[in-house]
Amino acid sequence: MKEGLNNGVANYDYCRECFGEPAELLQSENNPETLIDKLLSKNAKIPEIYMCCGTEDFWLERNREFHKFLCDRQVAHGYFESAGSHDMPFGDEYTEKSLNGCMGKQHSDGLLVQPLLPFKSEVE
Repeated sequence: MKEGLNNGVANYDYCRECFGEPAELLQSENNPETLIDKLLSKNAKIPEIYMCCGTEDFWLERNREFHKFLCDRQVAHGYFESAGSHDMPFGDEYTEKSLNGCMGKQHSDGLLVQPLLPFKSEVE
């Protein structure tokens, strides 16, 4: 993203404030793939990763790519897709499910049972 631009989700200033200089982002630890590779190279502990995305979300393909990246590196993570968009109803539903999972509770649909063990994917 270039200075003065807005991609409909955030503007340049917001992105720069959150992620650093755009020209340096891909090789920085603000890029989750770079960070994962760095942690793996150091044999460091990788935090638990929980991902969920609606099948109508504009980030769906990028989430699938990152899910594949994690699978290829055998990084434990949870990945879930279900109907929905990048909106509050989807966010509310999966915030509840993720919090229940963190507490070891099972949601009524049985989605999360315990903290994440070797990666679980509902979409393969």
